[in-house]
Amino acid sequence: MNNWARLIALCSFLLIISNTAVARGNAAYEETYNVGLLAGQISGDTEYGNADATGFILSARNQKAILEYVNVKADEGVLLSGGSWESNVSGLYLSLLGTGQPYMKFKVGKIKQEMITTVGATVTTNTNDITSYGIGLGYKMGSRIKLEFEVTTLDNDMTLMALSVLF
Repeated sequence: MNNWARLIALCSFLLIISNTAVARGNAAYEETYNVGLLAGQISGDTEYGNADATGFILSARNQKAILEYVNVKADEGVLLSGGSWESNVSGLYLSLLGTGQPYMKFKVGKIKQEMITTVGATVTTNTNDITSYGIGLGYKMGSRIKLEFEVTTLDNDMTLMALSVLF
């Protein structure tokens, strides 16, 4: 089992234990887990052009704190110097939510980003572990469904803007 899987398993276990204790004493307690889909765009600042991105989210909640696993794939980005790029991002975030039906969201986490660039016949793959952070706005639609818009840094010159639906 790799380090990412161990970290996810440990954090999930701790959240399950703490959620069980909190849920017993709070009748208004919300859902504990969410699954979501996201769609958006990864924008580059310098060398990388924009690319459409899709992905999924798995989250475990403890009152206002959320542990999120995010997996995002971007295809067919254009290098401004010629060529193309794609990116695979997976990571674990700790997110804090504001209260209310519309809410603010702040998150920080560790991601693994794989960048694949193609220039002519040359294909280069780079993998980096990066500290990532983001901010967003969300809206609760009933007791289970949430709609969120987030802006998240992926590294010094890439940003993900995404709209997510969580169930």
